[in-house]
Amino acid sequence: MTKRKLIPELTLSQNFRLAMTQKGLTFRALARRCKISDDTAYRLGERTPVFVTDQLIKFGKALGFTERQIRDKAAQDRIARKFVYSKKERLYQLVSELIELFYSK
Repeated sequence: MTKRKLIPELTLSQNFRLAMTQKGLTFRALARRCKISDDTAYRLGERTPVFVTDQLIKFGKALGFTERQIRDKAAQDRIARKFVYSKKERLYQLVSELIELFYSK
């Protein structure tokens, strides 16, 4: 399976939906391929995840993304939505706010 590129401007769930459309997959077909419930597949494709779970990794890998891409993009999305769970993520958030403040003047 070839590695699929993430579009940085899109959230992880938006990248998933785009990949599903390009591959012509439905939530039901993807859920069966990943061995997860239809509801879980729908939730992963519609909502930007806060936590990285095994189901999320399976879902992303079935669409051609690597585990590293999924984990990194989920962390970026958390920071962008101001949900931070570690000191490192909080530091990145503060730095981005300072840069934004510096360039706004």
